[in-house]
Formats: sequence, structure tokens, C-alpha cells
Amino acid sequence: MAGSILERTQEIVQHKQTQGLQLLANAHEAFGASARRSRAYMLGRDDKGKVIDTYTPASLDIIVKGWFVQTIFKKDDLDALAGIDWRDVEAMIKQRAVPQKPVSESEGHIITATRQLKDIRQQYERSLGKDDAGDVKADVASQDPQVLAFYQLNIGMSNKSNTASVQDIWIHIKTLEGFRSIFENKKTALGRFVGLGRLEEAIRKFRSAAHAQPDERSFAITAACAVFNSVNERQTTWKNKHNAEMAARTFGRECSLRVERDRWFHEICRKWASNVGRLQEFMEEDEKKKNVLAELKEKIPPLCALQKTIAGMKARKHQTDEHRTEIRQKENEFKTAINDAHKYMWEKAHLFSKDGEKPRRLTGHYFWINRYLLQRDFESMADKIDGQILFLDSNKPGFVLDALSQNVDPYLETALGAFKFGVVAFEAKDFKEATRQFWVVESEMCKIVYPQADKDENKNGLPLSEHIQKG
Repeated sequence: MAGSILERTQEIVQHKQTQGLQLLANAHEAFGASARRSRAYMLGRDDKGKVIDTYTPASLDIIVKGWFVQTIFKKDDLDALAGIDWRDVEAMIKQRAVPQKPVSESEGHIITATRQLKDIRQQYERSLGKDDAGDVKADVASQDPQVLAFYQLNIGMSNKSNTASVQDIWIHIKTLEGFRSIFENKKTALGRFVGLGRLEEAIRKFRSAAHAQPDERSFAITAACAVFNSVNERQTTWKNKHNAEMAARTFGRECSLRVERDRWFHEICRKWASNVGRLQEFMEEDEKKKNVLAELKEKIPPLCALQKTIAGMKARKHQTDEHRTEIRQKENEFKTAINDAHKYMWEKAHLFSKDGEKPRRLTGHYFWINRYLLQRDFESMADKIDGQILFLDSNKPGFVLDALSQNVDPYLETALGAFKFGVVAFEAKDFKEATRQFWVVESEMCKIVYPQADKDENKNGLPLSEHIQKG
């Protein structure tokens, strides 16, 4: 019997996998069709350089400012659904009317932001049975173990519906009750409300079967199994549909942002190639700025330690005069450390200001760091310092090469090959060779970003012939 249950489970899982892959294909097609009808339509680019129908970044909650990108992510607003019957929530899911709320705002470099979206998209695809290379996974072990357990439980009980005793039913109920915590901890409306609601309904049906007359018990068990099967349907077919739609949307965001990334890379290479000597001056200046910020960041751990020590000393229930004296000493030490850091900041604030010229801040948000210091918000202070260091690194050849070399898009390999030679030459201060290589990169990126078709340019960075064909 165990073998037949496993075989039946494998058949169901393989069917769901095939269904999930078809849902994914349908979701991609629907997203592209919707994009083509939109006023925010643009032609994106996938990691192989293929033309993709998508929306502009702004319409997909992506704010692009040069190399700096803000990506907004949303999820189901579970608080807004509190108190609503699970059947109503199920209807809202069907109508795609579940309230959403922003949960995070990823801020970072345009290169890493593009790669982040690719990673998220691949996570959704893996849940549908694809690996990162786009190949289909056929092994049952790769599936959700909870889903497998549900199928095996339901098939097992269904198989012995005619022979199950009251004790068998109560054992089955006890097993189902153990799944409550799984659904209570779900982060989606489908899991926490609909999944839990249908599980409770299945438990209620099995309890009714346990109290049914012997001649009615088989029918009652079959009805209860049908309800329990609906739990898995929501956690497979419905979930797969949602994941397929999210994979398609994330893919659209990724392809839209990749176009912006390639444009930025093309533009920055042209600037570097135009004046490598000036780039070297900026790098030397920014290196000194980074040293100031790094030294300032080193002052944070001792300040955090003192702050924690003082808080612990003040939390003592019974304070003696000796304890109060120790607290005052630590507070004075804490204030002195803050004053020293504050003084250091002001000494370095206008490090690159010149006589007779308007004072220049060390970095754009330098005084925000000082504000967090005086507010004793050291976590925000450290985050701001990290952000300023990223800002100083963001348009430097070495940083860009390292970022682009991680999980390289195949169509960029030729440009990156020349770019690597350019960076090596630049760091060796062979500015003539660096300039030559940067111009090679600029030329290669120009073919990608602004390809020519009948000497006509397409502002979306794709051949006019393909643009017409897509339209």
C-alpha cells in the first residue's frame, strides 16, 4: 500500500509541475501582452540580450537616478485582512483584490539591483520546478515536503475510507491539527487565511465522520478528504499561479532595469575614455574621503559598547552610591568619546575646500552622519557611512568591473573583456592604453544600447526592425 501511495503522490506532483510550468509560460505571455497595451510600454533586455516586452522602470516601482536605484517590494497586508472570514479572503484572491503594502525598499547600485531582481525571479521559477539554468527539475524530493506530506496523508485516508475505524480517524485528526502552526506562520493571505480556514474545515469534517454511523462513515470520510484535498489545491495550483505571475513581473522589472544599467555603463565608459587623467584625480581624492569615513566608522563599536554598558548599569534594580558614581563616570567617558568623534568630523568636513572658493563638504550626506552621531543613533550612522562609501565607489572602474563580473550576462562578455584590460591598464597608470580600451568598451556598448537599423536609432536601445516587428 505504501508503494502505491508514493507512486500516486509522484504522479500528482509531476502533474502539478507540468501545470506550474504552463502557468509560468502563460504568465509571461500575459505580462508581455499587457505591457504592449500600456502607455508605459518599453522594450527590455533579458540576460541573454533578447528583446522583451515590458514596462518602464518607474511604472514597476523602480526609481533610477544614475547608478542609484530604489526598488520597492510589496506583500499582502495581513493586518488589513484581520477579522475577515477566510471565504471572503479567498474571493478577494480570485479577484486579485488583496490589499498590498510596501515591505522593503532596496537601495543600491544599478548593477547589484539588476542582479537582485534576477535572483528573486529565479527563486520563483525554482518553486515552479525550474533550476537556475531554466531546466526542468523532475525529482519529487525537490518539491515542498509539506505538500508531499499532505498528499500522502490524504491518499492514505482515502484508500481506507471503507475500512477506517473511529480510532484511525482521530489519529488522522491529531495529525492535521499539528499543521495549524504551519499555516498560522504563513506570510501570505493564501496561506494564513485560506489555507488555515480550509484546514479547519477539513478537521471539522473528519470529526463529523468520527461521530457518523458505521454505514455513513465511508461517505463522510470521502467528503472530508475532498475538503482536505482543497487545502493542497490552494497551496499548489493557486500558489503556483501566484508565483508564476510574480516570476513574470519580476522578469519584466529585471529586463527593464537591465536596459537602464547598460545605458549607464555605456555613458560612464564614454566619460572615462574622454578624460582618464581627470578620473585619476577624482579617485585619489575619493580615496582620502573613504579613509576619513573608514576611520570614523571605527569609532562606532566603542561607542555602542559604552552605550550598552550604561544601559545595563542603569537597569539594575538596587542602585548604591558606588553604582551611581560608576554610571556617571561611564556617561562622562561616553560624552567625551562622542565629542572626540564630533571634533574629528568637523576637522575633516572641508578637507578639500580651497581658499577663496565656496566650502566643499567631504561628501553629500556628511552632516547627516554628524546628526546621527549627536542623536546617538549609531546604527543609522553606520548605514549612512556605508552608503557614502558606496557612493564614492559607485563610478570607479574597479568597483564596476567587480560588480559586472558576478554572474555575467553572456551578451556583455566582449565588452567586459576589453573593460578588464582597461581597468588593469588604468590601475597600472598606463592611461594611454586605458583610454584605448575604454573606447573599445564604449563602442561595444553602443552597439548594444543604440544599435543602428537603416541609420535610424531606437531610443529603447533595440533595432528598429525588431521594434516594428514587436509593435
